[in-house]
Amino acid sequence: MPVVNKEVFINATSVEIFNFVSKPSNLLQIWPSLEEMKEVKLFPDGGYNFFWKYKIHGMHFTGTGECVDIFPHLWLSSKTHGSIESTTTWTFRTNINQKTMVTLTVDYHIPSPLLRFLAESTISKVNDRESGLILENLRAKFEKVMSK
Repeated sequence: MPVVNKEVFINATSVEIFNFVSKPSNLLQIWPSLEEMKEVKLFPDGGYNFFWKYKIHGMHFTGTGECVDIFPHLWLSSKTHGSIESTTTWTFRTNINQKTMVTLTVDYHIPSPLLRFLAESTISKVNDRESGLILENLRAKFEKVMSK
């Protein structure tokens, strides 16, 4: 299974960033190909489940997702099921300057119908690029908020 791993420093605490990304509906603000997040259920322990809709190269994919591992303000992992199977893990490490290293790791399985239309290397490049955009969008969100 292909894996994408990206990191970025963000001028915010891990608590602030974790609180944002741990709510699945917030991901619509930073994840370019994520089109819909609905039926989100948040649980008292910080976990959640949801229905998602994703678009890549004009093709739509749907499924469900759930939080499978969570340690508040340090990391969380979620799995998606359906058209695309994946595990997304976020980790957060704040340094003494209150900047946080955010790591996004996405381990995914490319469905065979999609492979008929797109080469695996093309999909991998798109996912690599999109993961970078997700982190840049996250950084812009927090650094824009902080500069006001």
